[in-house]
Amino acid sequence: MITPAAAGPLGHIALVHEDPERAEELARLLRTAGHRVTVVLPGRRSVPSIVDCSPDLLLASHSLGDPPMASVVK
Repeated sequence: MITPAAAGPLGHIALVHEDPERAEELARLLRTAGHRVTVVLPGRRSVPSIVDCSPDLLLASHSLGDPPMASVVK
């Protein structure tokens, strides 16, 4: 069982996933564990959205969106 962190948020995670429902499920689990999560849908707006939210960690598939995330993180 996942329990909330007692000391507050552990970090801010940007989560990029092509399926909005699955992204929200994953985000809910991460939030329950004490993280602050921003869900970002893949595509051309994903990079500015990620930069704007200034996460501590980015979770994304390297093949999502246009351009692929692999070219964004280089």
